[in-house]
Amino acid sequence: ILCCIDGPDQIDRRNSAGLITAFEYSCLGCNGWVLVVKTMNLSDPAAPGRQLQELARQATNVFVIDKLFDAARMDALMDLADIYASPHSFDAAGVAIARAMSMAKPVVATDFGGSRDFLDSTCGYPVPYVLRSWAWAQVHHRQGGVWAEVDIAALAGALRTAAGRIVIGDRSIGEAARERAQRCFSPRAVGESMQHAVAGLLGI
Repeated sequence: ILCCIDGPDQIDRRNSAGLITAFEYSCLGCNGWVLVVKTMNLSDPAAPGRQLQELARQATNVFVIDKLFDAARMDALMDLADIYASPHSFDAAGVAIARAMSMAKPVVATDFGGSRDFLDSTCGYPVPYVLRSWAWAQVHHRQGGVWAEVDIAALAGALRTAAGRIVIGDRSIGEAARERAQRCFSPRAVGESMQHAVAGLLGI
């Protein structure tokens, strides 16, 4: 199971701690599954990165890769994964989710943010959440906004379900994810979407 975050400023946004907790609750680590959290620059700032690494050390079969990878190595890492997980609290576009889907990876993700436009139960595992008030300012977020708090028990259950289907050789969700990604994000689909958007702006 793979989760990717770009750096320490995304630890809260991507809810890495929640994912580790849910992975522990799922007991998948005791059954041979491994959770990999790929990030970089955890030493800057130090505190959030140290906390994440300590949480990973205390869990079973959870590993943090804190290195800068080029695109080829990231593709290779994604290719090794059986499941991609994104229990995000905020995700504007869902680019990493779409990338995983395009590689036929079943995705377990918070049913919130940009991913709602293309991820549903026919091609992935959307997980319920509750909205919380965003009461303090942070980079890229306005004070007074909202934050999605994923249901940890439901997240653990979704991870177990996804893993169970992989174990029995059922790759249908991953294939459906790839088909959805091709339909939504192929050059032709994006071009047609842009044409419609421009036509709407011009009123034609």
